Amino acid sequence: MIWIEMSRDNIHGGGEWGFTKCLWSPAYKFSSNKKRKISWLYWNNILKVQQGDIILHLRGKKHFASFVGYSIAAT
Repeated sequence: MIWIEMSRDNIHGGGEWGFTKCLWSPAYKFSSNKKRKISWLYWNNILKVQQGDIILHLRGKKHFASFVGYSIAAT
């Protein structure tokens, strides 16, 4: 399977949580009125990544975004 990791900034967690080091996503987001937490199925896809999958790294905003590399999932 091929996946795309997207980040708008260079920090993206920093250190061992940094861009291209690991895949992570929020567990939930708040509803538009901020009264309740909701799970977002888009973020749940991270649980489907398997060892050997290819991850393409996309960084930047709008027309400045570009692919900066790729990785192979280790675990």
